[in-house]
Amino acid sequence: MSCYWLALLLVWPAVASAELRLHVDKNRIGFVQAYLENAGDAPLTVVTGNLRYQQQGDRVEIVPEQPVWSRSDGDVLLKGSLLTYAPVTLRPGEITFLQNPNIRVVAKEVVYTIPENWAALQGTWSGSTSVSLKLR
Repeated sequence: MSCYWLALLLVWPAVASAELRLHVDKNRIGFVQAYLENAGDAPLTVVTGNLRYQQQGDRVEIVPEQPVWSRSDGDVLLKGSLLTYAPVTLRPGEITFLQNPNIRVVAKEVVYTIPENWAALQGTWSGSTSVSLKLR
């Protein structure tokens, strides 16, 4: 790994899933790149694209876009093509990256969250994992 990727250090997972770990590194243009690692014993499918980056103070939450149909009897979560979300199946120990990072270096915490109801509909991993960032 080249030295410009080492500007940020993963301190610890704040809310870590037993199966999935989130890692981050600063790239040379001032954004944070996020990586997902399968830390479990079985393959799991994660989404890496069509994600929304929600900045709330020093925290960035990464969640999938979730289309809904607003009917008179309430909102219905829609199932779409999983390919839109760039799914990646990770075997134990494998790592992938999130597409189109949009995290500024000023963030102090990055959280990747896949809601259970959305994941059940799409057939992917669900849960939340996060990292706190420390500038070196």
